[in-house]
Amino acid sequence: MGNALIARMATTALRKGMSLRLNVNVLTLCEAQGAVRGVEIEYQGQRETLHARRGVVLAAGGFAAGALAARYRPHTREHFTMSPPANDGAALHLAAALNAREGADRASNFFWAPVSVLTRADGSEERFPHLVTDRAKPGVIAVNQRAVRFVNESSSYHHFASAMQDAAENAPCFLLCDAQAMKRYGLGLARPAPVNNDALVAAGYLHKADTLAALAQQLGLDAQTLSKTVARYNRDAAQGVDREFAKAATAITGRWRSGPSA
Repeated sequence: MGNALIARMATTALRKGMSLRLNVNVLTLCEAQGAVRGVEIEYQGQRETLHARRGVVLAAGGFAAGALAARYRPHTREHFTMSPPANDGAALHLAAALNAREGADRASNFFWAPVSVLTRADGSEERFPHLVTDRAKPGVIAVNQRAVRFVNESSSYHHFASAMQDAAENAPCFLLCDAQAMKRYGLGLARPAPVNNDALVAAGYLHKADTLAALAQQLGLDAQTLSKTVARYNRDAAQGVDREFAKAATAITGRWRSGPSA
């Protein structure tokens, strides 16, 4: 995400004779006469001061992977981020040291997305952001801890994750599909046929069962409620409607039915 933008910026910078440095540690912002005039850095083991003619742009990736994120999240539940570990809020700390003015509500800047986690045999983790490519597919529904749907599965990642925060029973949630949908589309880290996803089942990332009742038992859900949820959804699907959440009628998916779109 953003590769084309960064590539264009890098190309322009190099054409204008600018030098690009990687793995630079910014130590402090240099202030003079009430303005930021440069930065003190550590690069390849050496300290250096870089002077700026007009100002310094702080674009260090935010703070989603740092302890600071917990302070601004609207909830205290377990949180999995797709943000790189280096997004620890270093730029915010540099600005705070100079009493820089901050935005009034940084929580609104969170990029919410549902995330699933695979725990490998060695204890390491692989995370998958369910942005829209799998959960919006036909035959996939999301249910909460009460075994009922709580959101339009084809809505944007931000709205989907916001719905997860609306009630405690909505997180964690489960994405459900039948064998046909799995073979055709895959789900999360699971790939469509002919890929064998048994390793994901063995790792506990996927749950597989021959009946809804057996699946409900694995997930700790009420079997009768889950059966009713699936039956209601299937009745609507057979008629091409979604009376609960108007699936396929969102800004993301609905316009392709009517057009024109670009």
